[in-house]
Amino acid sequence: MLAAHCCEITRTGDIHRLRESASQEGRRRATRVEAVSAHLWKLFSRLVADSGDIKCRMAWLVEGRRRMKKKNNSCMQNYIGNVITFAIREMSTDELANSSLAQITEVVSATTKEVAKEEHFQEMVDWMEENKIGAEANGWKR
Repeated sequence: MLAAHCCEITRTGDIHRLRESASQEGRRRATRVEAVSAHLWKLFSRLVADSGDIKCRMAWLVEGRRRMKKKNNSCMQNYIGNVITFAIREMSTDELANSSLAQITEVVSATTKEVAKEEHFQEMVDWMEENKIGAEANGWKR
């Protein structure tokens, strides 16, 4: 069942229609990721509900390198590697079942925006800088 629904959204026109139904009138248009995420979360919640659970959780990876480069951040000039965090949200299966795709998309957008801030990524970099001495003391080398 889930695979059949996932395959339904593989054509360009399907993605366009999904984005339209995931966008609320008078607000910005949902991104492809937001629309597909909301659609999948709604589908997953049905499977979770069928198995007897009452909550369904979804997680999104959020890339942060471009957010860190906005202010010509000098700490990022010598940094090699990914700058990624994740956002997690849990809702009841009933709430997901009774919400429109546009309403779920708003939750997806708000959840990812909570962590997609420069301050959040700067805190991660600061934590890494503070804790690298401890890692080196435990045998980790740069």
